[in-house]
Amino acid sequence: MAERVATLADASAAFETFAAAEGERIPTYARICRIIAADPELHGLLLEAPTGQRLPVLLLAALHDVVLGDPSCALAPWYPSVSGVEPSAEDPEPALRATIDAHCDRILALLRTRQVQTNEVNRCCAWWIGLGQLTADDTRPIHLVEIGASAGLNLLLDRYEYRFSADGAPVGADASTVQLATELRTGDPGTSWQLGAPIVSRVGLDQRPLDVTDPADARWLEACVWPEQRVRFDRLTNALAVATEDPPRIVEGDLVDALRPLLHAAADDSHVVVLSSWVLAYVPRERRTAFLEMLSAESATLGSRGIRLSLLTLEAESILDWVAPPPLPADATADEKFASVLAVTWFDPADGEPTSRAIARCQAHLVWAQLLS
Repeated sequence: MAERVATLADASAAFETFAAAEGERIPTYARICRIIAADPELHGLLLEAPTGQRLPVLLLAALHDVVLGDPSCALAPWYPSVSGVEPSAEDPEPALRATIDAHCDRILALLRTRQVQTNEVNRCCAWWIGLGQLTADDTRPIHLVEIGASAGLNLLLDRYEYRFSADGAPVGADASTVQLATELRTGDPGTSWQLGAPIVSRVGLDQRPLDVTDPADARWLEACVWPEQRVRFDRLTNALAVATEDPPRIVEGDLVDALRPLLHAAADDSHVVVLSSWVLAYVPRERRTAFLEMLSAESATLGSRGIRLSLLTLEAESILDWVAPPPLPADATADEKFASVLAVTWFDPADGEPTSRAIARCQAHLVWAQLLS
């Protein structure tokens, strides 16, 4: 977790761990991380960030932001998101040091003021599956509320097109410029192929909302994507274009105190669905508990207006005490062990009692999903 990065040794270890975990997917980023890990002057930059944001990906995003803003800088040949070609095979260390020296003030400012806000739109594949199951027996119109929404791109999930198999027909918005896909390794999606109810309103909540119409905010969103992953980068670029046409409403505030009025803004006889993807991992345990207790407490008031309340979460298994997915098999791969769990939690309108069910295990960016029975 980010809060454990308190010393130079912690920072070095964080970059080494990230490189080891993600090296197969992003080999050039892994090379850069190992260079940073070996030099206290480089990994020490991470200690300039607030304690809870001391993540290797924050420094990597700051570097990416610099390269996006200055495509002529020395490091650009290692960034396909800028160069449009495969990363240079040369040693990136001289270019990395030159770029940091030339843009040190900018990098420090980003570390001190920005936070990791990855709008991974492919996670909408998980929301599509979850909402498909939620609406299989409930056709009430949906009021969508996302916590940690950043710029709110995932709130626009019904404007994207999806594929759940290589040879299957696409679902969702026909001919959308945003093409999302996941490999279903196990399970039959059943009703998750389509939504059984319309999304009639949507709102996001974030402590630091981003504005898709602000060039600096839009570039920061792009910077948070790993530059070697061109498909992800292009998806985000297309999603930003869609969002700019009709920007989602994002409210600034805390996930407990500011969420309450957003729940009650729903129309009578609707279905309020709260979304959380890799947000609660950055929230202290006691605040996660307060979040669940608040939803439980509000469910009765909402229920008196004919409103159903559900929570869809895509988080690490260790984060949610109230979700109990089936145990992993003894021969589970590392990919499966580090997977996110897609879960739904319902709240009894009579007493607020939560009931949860794990729906799937998913790679964090929805490269694959395993549906659970």
